[in-house]
Amino acid sequence: MQLKHLYELKLLPQEQVSFAVTPGKKSPRSDSHAGIAVFKIPGAGSYRVSIDMPFWIDVVHDGALVAANDFQGQHGCDSPHKIVMFDLQGGRPFILQLSNAAPQSVRLTITAAPARKL
Repeated sequence: MQLKHLYELKLLPQEQVSFAVTPGKKSPRSDSHAGIAVFKIPGAGSYRVSIDMPFWIDVVHDGALVAANDFQGQHGCDSPHKIVMFDLQGGRPFILQLSNAAPQSVRLTITAAPARKL
């Protein structure tokens, strides 16, 4: 996946997905769908994963979940429905894990977060 590009991912029933690590949300709802994707970043910084549906979002690096440092969501809004921000270090690829949702597809994009002004 590339930054600043809108993707539509087709998902599978969650029990058919082999996650890199166990998702952060441990109790999937019945009939959940899930998927994984790999992405790279140009350098260290804060990055936002934005999706149009209510999914659980995890980022995996070096075999461990990366802690989210911020998130926001809008009920009744599809574009975007949820945004989760992660502080990521450049280098190796990251794995994006989406899980615990009813829809069979999701639109998503990954963008660098703007610098915060104090």
